[in-house]
Amino acid sequence: MTINAAYSLKMNDKTGSLEVGECAGMIVINRNITNLAPTMIADTKVLLVMVGGRQVYHAPLAK
Repeated sequence: MTINAAYSLKMNDKTGSLEVGECAGMIVINRNITNLAPTMIADTKVLLVMVGGRQVYHAPLAK
């Protein structure tokens, strides 16, 4: 969540920026979407999701 969204929800003391003590989230995806055609972005796969320092999702390994 961005700092503006956190402020509007009155949560800016807990989230919205990267600071010690605040909750952060992170995703790992399978490709660099900044180099893709817009029509290809929807095919991007999420490999890992972390929230508040904990892993909450890990994609199954491909066979």
